[in-house]
Amino acid sequence: MAIDKFITPFISSQFPSFYKEQGVNFIAFIESYYEWMEQEGNIINQTRSLLEYRDLDSTLPQFVKFFKDKYMESIPENIAADKVLLIKHILELYRSKGNEKSYKLLFRLLFNEDIDLYIPNQYIFKASDNTWYVPKYIEVSDNPYLNLLVGKVIYSSSNFATAVVENYYTKSINNKVINILYLTDLVGNIHYGEKILCNDVSEITVTNAPIVFGSLSSVSIKEGGINFSIGDLLDIQGSGVGGIARVSAVTERNGEVDFKLINGGKGFSLNAVINVDGDNFPIATISNTNPVVVTSQVPLNIKQAQSLRIDLTQGISGLNTGTYSYFANVINSTAISLFTDQILTSPVDGTSFSSYLVNTGYIYLNSGGSGASFKIGSLVNKQIYKLNTDIISTYYNTIVDSQISGYNISISNTAGTFTSGNKVYVGNVSCKEIDITNLNGFTLANGEYLSNSSLGIANVFVSKVDGNYLLVTGNDINNTNLVFNTVLQGSVSNTLIRLNNISPVLTANLNATLFAVNSSVLSVNSQSSFIVDGYNNNTLLINAMIGKKIYDSNTSANAVITSIFRNTNWDFPAISLGLDNVDQIIENLLTVVNMEVGTIASLADINNGINYAQNPVVTVIEPLIYELAIRDPDGSIEGFNAEIDATAGFFSGIITATEIIDSGFGYDKNQQVNLISANNNFSVTGTTVVDINGTGAGSWADHKSFVSDIMKLQDGDFYQNYSYQINASRMIDTYRSLVEDLVHPIGIKLFGQYSFKDINSETQSLVVSSFVTANFIQSGNVVHETVAISS
Repeated sequence: MAIDKFITPFISSQFPSFYKEQGVNFIAFIESYYEWMEQEGNIINQTRSLLEYRDLDSTLPQFVKFFKDKYMESIPENIAADKVLLIKHILELYRSKGNEKSYKLLFRLLFNEDIDLYIPNQYIFKASDNTWYVPKYIEVSDNPYLNLLVGKVIYSSSNFATAVVENYYTKSINNKVINILYLTDLVGNIHYGEKILCNDVSEITVTNAPIVFGSLSSVSIKEGGINFSIGDLLDIQGSGVGGIARVSAVTERNGEVDFKLINGGKGFSLNAVINVDGDNFPIATISNTNPVVVTSQVPLNIKQAQSLRIDLTQGISGLNTGTYSYFANVINSTAISLFTDQILTSPVDGTSFSSYLVNTGYIYLNSGGSGASFKIGSLVNKQIYKLNTDIISTYYNTIVDSQISGYNISISNTAGTFTSGNKVYVGNVSCKEIDITNLNGFTLANGEYLSNSSLGIANVFVSKVDGNYLLVTGNDINNTNLVFNTVLQGSVSNTLIRLNNISPVLTANLNATLFAVNSSVLSVNSQSSFIVDGYNNNTLLINAMIGKKIYDSNTSANAVITSIFRNTNWDFPAISLGLDNVDQIIENLLTVVNMEVGTIASLADINNGINYAQNPVVTVIEPLIYELAIRDPDGSIEGFNAEIDATAGFFSGIITATEIIDSGFGYDKNQQVNLISANNNFSVTGTTVVDINGTGAGSWADHKSFVSDIMKLQDGDFYQNYSYQINASRMIDTYRSLVEDLVHPIGIKLFGQYSFKDINSETQSLVVSSFVTANFIQSGNVVHETVAISS
């Protein structure tokens, strides 16, 4: 209902008409009187504003008290906050009763001060109350839109596993860049080779979606070592990093070998040749004479052997009756009659051993077991020897070139006639060498095209596959996307590869003379042959011309090259230098190395083998040092004077299974890895299984169950489930009743702690503690306060 606040306009109409003629001054007086009463604070103004005064926003200041008394009677008059504002929002305070925010709001309203709440319940030691967090992630191929997946739901292309991408990181591991998506709310498993899709990121399609490389899921144990226990942790060493396995099962077995270092000798490198029981290691060669004479390559003591196996390069008649003489340092110059499968006795100590006749031309030691091995772990007393490592004796009679030598070039799609004596040529061919990693185990073949449609790569021709190295040509070898970590797919085999090292562009050409022609092969001389960026006749790089056209300069005949073979290829040991051809100066091919050798100080990567019925014989030789025949004062020869004890017997703690507790990053599929223990030097090997999403080692998200100076034992008073403490810059007596009346929930125990803030340092210091408890005495409703104050 609307009420007119002003009466004055209606005054004159209330008088008889003669007043308007004879009482004009009286009417004016009355109107002035009412105008005065209508002014703010006077009676008419107030009475006609009563409906407005019911509204807190328009009421008179003296009426605010009545609103306060009605809605917040417990609030004192002398509060710091605006009372009108407080009354309007007091319901919010009441509704948040018991909430930490209600306490902070109350002190800000009443005292314009900040407080802290200490909840003892959060700092009570409780057994098994921690939260264990295990991170999960996937390793994927490179993609420009990976960062858009953060915070989005993704799903896999084949089994529709889903997850939320929590974060995205990249890591550089062993010259590889690994893209990692950390996941939460993972449902199902995301497998190797699947694609990652997201409905919220339209830029990612089935065509260009990132591919899952898989993470280390398990290790199939091959060699289990000895003396391990369930629960032991093993670092996984391979192409990746960070993998950790826990031993989950062990067994015990007879026929294992334990190795112990007795004497480290001299003249050994970390890569010395180690032989256990002579398995696949020649001890002596047999010359093809009658009687057969064994000429020893290294010292051999038959007393240490349980058997002797004789291998003949060629069969010799009369084996059952022949007499064979042995070199002196083999069995002390004593002649022995050797018969097929005969049980022999050593003339030194009577030890029996068997002979076996097979066809490889070497003598071996053998005690029946297999697989036992170790490596040299460390050296002491080191010194440097300068040695030549090339053995050229087998190349004395090598024909390095001849008048008819050169190349045979296989051709197809021939047009016209090639003529012997004419010049043939192939124009400049651009090529690159690429080091790759095979991602799916398929076999890439010569003649395939490599492509990646999302990166605009479609014409990279594979001229030659050489293990993990490719020689490629084609229009796209200069594509700017053909860089480290790019993933390409073979057009025929569907092989997925990742690019590692990429060479600069090389240019090859051919200008040679034909000396023989048939329908499918052109033979060219070696003097005028292939040139690849200044290198003559480089065996690998000339394959860049495969698939290109060769032309006859005189007849204009042409054909497509299908293969190239050099007639006098010479596989010299320096092949590792890429110089193994007859056009090089031999002095440039010889290798001189500085070899660091010393005394063996420890053994490593010990593999205990299987099925050893007796102790095997161990020999350690550094061939290049041994050939120098440097003798120690005791008469032993450096490079062959280490003593390793090998004891066969019953051993326990052989690992049969492990579980992955940290998948690490960057491990390849089906790779042999070593599992290393910090407390056990016996070798454990296995094969990686790279399949599903990775799992981190895990960590505690909180420390509620860890004993510390923060966590306290429950005492039933302060450290209990139903108590709290207000840390404020005033004593509890100044606010206790207000807190209890306004925000304190029933059944909770209140404590107060006085604190002050040093305005100079702006650091808060707690100097006095006031602990207040309130309990009703049984005889009546009298509050008894027990106050304890400590400084």
